[in-house]
Amino acid sequence: DEFFTIYPEVTKIVRFQGNDLDRELAVKRALDQLGKPYSLINFNCENFANHVQFGKSFSRQINTAIFLVVVITMVNLLSE
Repeated sequence: DEFFTIYPEVTKIVRFQGNDLDRELAVKRALDQLGKPYSLINFNCENFANHVQFGKSFSRQINTAIFLVVVITMVNLLSE
């Protein structure tokens, strides 16, 4: 509870899944990203969190947004 008082912008914490070796690798992956520039589409906070946790950089939110843009564009093109 005190953590959320100090950092009110944090809305949830996802528990790390894995053993001690997995944690060690996750810390290494996180440190390897130091200095990497933020990009809303190519490397946002969700990309970073997934890269650290799973070793793969992906963002479901961005993928969903891109999919919706493509669908909306296709619907608009087909309705002309």
